Amino acid sequence: MRKINAKTTKKTVGTLAVPIVLPAPSVTGLVDATEYPGLVFREAADKEFLEVDIPVWSPASTIPARPDVLNFHLDDVGDFQSGLINSEPVFFTPPIPTTYTVRILRRFLTEGDHHVSYRVIQFSGNDSGSSQAPLVIDRTAPYDSIPDGPRRLTLPAGWPGSLTRAFLDANPGGVPFGIPAYAAEGAHPGDQWRLYNGDSNEHIAQGPVFPSMTVLYTAALAEVSDGPRKLVYRLVDVAGNISGPSFELPISVALNPAPVLNPAGARDAISLIGVGDRLIDRADTAASSGMFVIIPSYEADRTSDKLHVRLTTTHGVREIGPYDLGGSPLPYNFHVPFQRLIELYASSTGRINLRVEYAVGRHGVLFWVPTATNIELELEVGGPVNPWEPDLVNPNLPLPVLTGRGSGLENELDERDANMDADVVVRLWSASPLPSAQPFDIVLFYQNEQVDRKSVDPSTAMPGDEIAMVLAWPYIRKHSNNLNSLRYEIAITSTHNRVSSPTQDINVNANVIAFLAPDVVGALPEIPGIARGEIVCNTLQGADREVHVFVPPHELLEVGMIIRVNWTGCSDNDGAVPITTATGTFNFGPLTFLHTQVGFNVPVKPYGTYVKPINTTDFNMGSVHITYTVSLTGVPTPIDSAEAILLVRGVRPGLIYCDGSPWPS
Repeated sequence: MRKINAKTTKKTVGTLAVPIVLPAPSVTGLVDATEYPGLVFREAADKEFLEVDIPVWSPASTIPARPDVLNFHLDDVGDFQSGLINSEPVFFTPPIPTTYTVRILRRFLTEGDHHVSYRVIQFSGNDSGSSQAPLVIDRTAPYDSIPDGPRRLTLPAGWPGSLTRAFLDANPGGVPFGIPAYAAEGAHPGDQWRLYNGDSNEHIAQGPVFPSMTVLYTAALAEVSDGPRKLVYRLVDVAGNISGPSFELPISVALNPAPVLNPAGARDAISLIGVGDRLIDRADTAASSGMFVIIPSYEADRTSDKLHVRLTTTHGVREIGPYDLGGSPLPYNFHVPFQRLIELYASSTGRINLRVEYAVGRHGVLFWVPTATNIELELEVGGPVNPWEPDLVNPNLPLPVLTGRGSGLENELDERDANMDADVVVRLWSASPLPSAQPFDIVLFYQNEQVDRKSVDPSTAMPGDEIAMVLAWPYIRKHSNNLNSLRYEIAITSTHNRVSSPTQDINVNANVIAFLAPDVVGALPEIPGIARGEIVCNTLQGADREVHVFVPPHELLEVGMIIRVNWTGCSDNDGAVPITTATGTFNFGPLTFLHTQVGFNVPVKPYGTYVKPINTTDFNMGSVHITYTVSLTGVPTPIDSAEAILLVRGVRPGLIYCDGSPWPS
């Protein structure tokens, strides 16, 4: 608001031609004639015209042929010598009104201090003038003198971070948000504030700026709902001039009780009851394509809750989310992408601490779990860069090459190779980092069983160097005739993490005595080259949910034999990560003649020991490899059959096991 300095014009000294005997005119639209003489509201000043009421003089003409002349002046310098803006003949038809209205066009209502007066000239020539009435036009709002709007509100003393019930109760008249001083920007004792939510055009509260210089946020405003608010105010002076919007002050209203949050778990590292190895390594990240943070059950608001996860290491902080909870089940498996873990591990070696926290965002308010979960992160690995990360198979590692010593065949063994070891060559990679970067071992696996290991000296290692290794005959005999897998892993001393080469298929027909692989009754059949066979809930037999392993007939099976089925449950899909507690042997026999001719089923049970645990870590991961062992007369060493590897998928939609219990247990 501009400074109001209403005054009348000082007349010139001397005898006045026009006697001043008429009362001053009355300006309409005044703010307060006593407090602010002549000041009109901005709304009135901005109309097409401003009305001024003139008291009807006496005597006033009632004869149309002899009208009085009414001259209306704005800012007359004295004696009605200037400022004439309206002149009109006036006569009245009885009864004579008490006032006559004159209109001032808007173009005359310029910013500043003015005065108005009038002169009445009768038909006879007699005239009189009025005293002057002040007229003040103010169109200047607070902060109009600078390009930016009002500064944003300031937080009250003791602000708890969000507007809580306790803080509201401590301020029963309303929470006071401070209005920054603005004396240089047109402050006036009569100014009012108007409070808005964000860019809304409707104000939600109003009050005087002075003397407290605060905006009061009342309980009624806060109790509309919990959530974020953007407090914006405008300043309004006594003339009704409104400033532009202030800068926003974001706050959160959190009157409802905070959810009770318990520490998070991490799949493959720590359960919600604190059980686990407390480590996320390469095997874990491969299984989860990163990591799953397990958010425990809590009293959820499914219409508004959003979940956030924050991970912290010495290399920084990463926040993931928010994800809408919606209808998702609790506990909630919150996925953390592998790349975020790589960023947090950076150039570390060995194990580093990983701090895991989560928050529930409810109506815009974040409630963080009070107790963080601390586990370890170890992502160091040897070998070249892996474009398939987080997969443990690295295509930049060349395939191993096997050669039969008797047949000379490459990646194939026939009867000429019987009872002989096979030679394997591993060619060193050429991708970065090169083999010379650090010492490493090459660990050779046949059917996922370690069969040889060689250390490589980085001081002499070059891309393309050939490392000679051996696949010993006992392993060839053990895994019988089949299309068997050969691969190798790169091991370094500073970590247990390893990366594997792709698998080389070896066509083995070197075992003179060989038994076909077993089968599983009711399993989904294998799709060659595409998908393994699968043990599913419908595979399980009877009320005890047994797995029936079928041993096919063979000419060397004899009446009276005892056959042993070997079952190894694994937590991965390749049968490479055995579960000790889900591994066992099952004897069947003595065989009858019928068994030797058509084959027989060997039950694997109990379900809760040998099948159910396979999918505990991941409902979409798990397998079993199955063989059977035959002891032949005259052969000193029992002979194992070819191996069957089947996937195990024992979790139904809705995450329940085949027995109806919830997953994970």
